[in-house]
Amino acid sequence: YEAFLQQHHLSVEKFGAYVQRHIGELQLQKFDKILHDYYTPEIFSIDIANRGFICGYLSESKLLEWDEIIIRLFTLSLPGDEKKENSFYAALNRNKDVREALDAELQKRFCVSFDLNGSVKMKQVAEAMMYNAITQSLALDQSDDYKRYKIENAIKLEAINKLLSYGLNQPKAKREKFIQALNRLSADIHIDEIVKVYGIDAKYFYMPDMLCGQIISRALETVASVDTEGIRERMQEMRMKQEYNDTLLPLINYVLILANFYELYNKIKTYVFDTPEKYISEYVSSMYLLDSWYRQSLEIYVNLQNDPENFNKVSNDKQMLDADYASFCHTLNREWTKCWLEKGGRQDGLGVKKQQDVYKNESNNGVKQVFIVSDALRYEVAAELYTELAKEKHVAQLDYAVSMLPTETKYTKCALLPHRTLSLQNGEMAVDGEVLRTIEQRTNHLEKYVAGALCIDYADWEKKTLEEKRELCKRQLIYIFHNTIDKDGHDGGAYELTRACTTAISQLSKLIKNLHSSVNVTNVILTSDHGFLYNDIEFEEKDKQAVQEDTIERKTRYYLTSSKDGIVNVDKFYLRDVSEMKEDVIVAVPSGTNRFNAPGGGYSFTHGGASLQEMIIPVIRSRQKRTDKTEKVGVTLISRDLKMVSSRLKIQIIQSEPVSMTMQERTLLCGVYANGELVTTMKEVKLDSSDSVNPANRIYDIELTLNKSANTNIMQLRIYDKDDTSFLNPLIKESVRNNTIIEQDF
Repeated sequence: YEAFLQQHHLSVEKFGAYVQRHIGELQLQKFDKILHDYYTPEIFSIDIANRGFICGYLSESKLLEWDEIIIRLFTLSLPGDEKKENSFYAALNRNKDVREALDAELQKRFCVSFDLNGSVKMKQVAEAMMYNAITQSLALDQSDDYKRYKIENAIKLEAINKLLSYGLNQPKAKREKFIQALNRLSADIHIDEIVKVYGIDAKYFYMPDMLCGQIISRALETVASVDTEGIRERMQEMRMKQEYNDTLLPLINYVLILANFYELYNKIKTYVFDTPEKYISEYVSSMYLLDSWYRQSLEIYVNLQNDPENFNKVSNDKQMLDADYASFCHTLNREWTKCWLEKGGRQDGLGVKKQQDVYKNESNNGVKQVFIVSDALRYEVAAELYTELAKEKHVAQLDYAVSMLPTETKYTKCALLPHRTLSLQNGEMAVDGEVLRTIEQRTNHLEKYVAGALCIDYADWEKKTLEEKRELCKRQLIYIFHNTIDKDGHDGGAYELTRACTTAISQLSKLIKNLHSSVNVTNVILTSDHGFLYNDIEFEEKDKQAVQEDTIERKTRYYLTSSKDGIVNVDKFYLRDVSEMKEDVIVAVPSGTNRFNAPGGGYSFTHGGASLQEMIIPVIRSRQKRTDKTEKVGVTLISRDLKMVSSRLKIQIIQSEPVSMTMQERTLLCGVYANGELVTTMKEVKLDSSDSVNPANRIYDIELTLNKSANTNIMQLRIYDKDDTSFLNPLIKESVRNNTIIEQDF
């Protein structure tokens, strides 16, 4: 051992006795490999040597810090590692110095230690960690069965938080093993008992899955009837803490959607307005969001079916939401058609643009244009698409028009082509006297108005090479017909429909971007032939309204007839008043959102009627713009009196403006500095919300965790624009009080 000390220039006085006791192991290759680089007088310590031995016993090839060691000891308890665990503790038992060092470190941090003689060695450590991670911000209740674990010391709590943060920020596989081990070892800390003592609404510091599940369950029970803003804030906080939790995030997002839905739903005081124009303006300004949130909730719900426990959590709320959404749609549209008929029931009396005038209104012979007609692209889906387009360099505008009746593809799609007359011909609509069933017929028709013009299916367009697309786009005018939503909506249930809407948004966003950037099209106009109604409920025979008069044609949402007789719960319009077809025919639609009993008709996904969801079609104009947007969205710090508590700073910021065609997104870098040195992780936050209706959806929760010693009472929060690589001009500087006072031993 003397030769070893001399060889490594280590002090006999400091290390002689220790090295003498362990010379046999220190000379082994596996320990030498770990400690070799630390054998210098300035670096080597008994602590390093003890950690080196532990790492060797754990079969690690490098020296780990105590946080890493403790996490490895947790995960060592998982099934499958029994041999490694037995081998480790056998080796630890033979090395008194290392055993006592580990015991001292655990006692210092958790006030408990491992149990060398127990069957689960790290049980008490995990229990102390879990309990204090959850309850540290709560005043102790003497009825708490776990109060023996309560730690009040700030240094110890910070050490626990640092360890927890380290474990939760590992790569996915390691993070999942850490969480699994911590939950398994601390299983006797019953979340139910903690909640009984402190209540479900207590400000718990760490929220494991089981606690999150209880909070989510409580939110689901109350979201329709209590303060939705409080629920939203709780879910946003939980989402921040569970940002890597693939199981819980869908549930959290589901509750957030419900909170958004019921906040607006509960604010609606009346469905009775004075004019048809008021119904349309109310719908396109806010009410369409209920359609969007309902669809988004279904998208999450159908994907929960492979997770029975969480699926069951939301099933009751799903039924409630189905009923409330159906009530909203039915009541709104019953009053809307009633008002419209009272004011004459004419399309040109609505004071808004008409579907059949889209080409006339949008055509521009001076530039190359592409018209995209997306079948069943409902206004709310187009609004979501518009938020995606807002992130691009080109400039777009979202507008709307009111469709013809019936809102059925064979009548409304070809009305979007240039034309002189539209007429009813043997149950179909003729354009300039000809029924245009095929792409070839539509192309021939289009060429009569613009030489060389072309109609093409989206699927065929996508099969073309870039060069072929460029060649096609030498033409002055192209119509691309897109059919993702209507096809999948008719073919399937909620899964197929919601997936189709998401797919359509992605397809159309990419298509518009590529038309501008790759094939040099100046103007793109996107519109739809009609929208749709969708309710994810079973329509029994008793729910289908019988048709008891002669019809020319009958579908679930309309029938054509020559009868002018009044029918209960049926609204009738003259075809000539709600389209350009002049025939003396009546269009009958069921009141509100009722469905007619029709042969072969779909009932959950349907269109053809006069609801706002079916009639209000989007018109998106997108034009190429070669210059980038120069102005970014602003940011404002909401939180005041900032305090670093238990190694963490929580703040809220708000994105001042929505991302739009004039305002581009901004990426922030947020960190806390002490004496000019960064002492937390640098958090990246992207401000990319395009929500112009609810500013609460532009609020971001940020949590910054100390990862270095900060021996100062006053620190500073700095928020930079990521593009400012100089780091000289922070957007926000704010003092932060360090409530820890005592320097933490990192």
